Amino acid sequence: MLAVTASFLLVFCCTVLDAQNALETVEAGKDDHEDPYKIPTSANIVFDFSAMSKNAVYLLSKPSVFNADYNISVAVCDLLITYLAEIRHAESLKFIASFLDTFPDVTKVYIGGKRTNKKWAYGTGEEVQFFDWAKGSPKQENCIVLTKATGWKMEDYSCTLKGGDPRFLCELNIALLASDADFSDL
Repeated sequence: MLAVTASFLLVFCCTVLDAQNALETVEAGKDDHEDPYKIPTSANIVFDFSAMSKNAVYLLSKPSVFNADYNISVAVCDLLITYLAEIRHAESLKFIASFLDTFPDVTKVYIGGKRTNKKWAYGTGEEVQFFDWAKGSPKQENCIVLTKATGWKMEDYSCTLKGGDPRFLCELNIALLASDADFSDL
């Protein structure tokens, strides 16, 4: 298990460094390649595609990565120095929904937000303030997915995989990339 974790850590660190280099390239006006935010080859093991809004880079996992339940999704995003996507307003949800609509095979996607003691919170402990629940949700489950069948509205969903195939969406705040954060020891 340790070797597997080390391998993924290496892939994710390369992804963060590639994203930081891409941002520096664009800021310097040296856009000499087709798509500076294209996922680097090293990250293709885990992620299919990425999208960039004005505030964040989103990474969509490949189908059935590790049979990812919520906790594995959180761990994978953490390794990448990202977090499960935190949808804080309607504009973010609209952007993410447009992105997800481009994938006909994607039906469910884990996002940030978990219910504990009857409150929904992100991994940081910060309370979730924005919800766009599908009709009939939330029910009794403790994690949140966006579902295609509801037009990418939020539904509560099992935190442990129950035969479904949710993917997960990691988010990297662009301010982190644009900051003086030092990723050299990764």
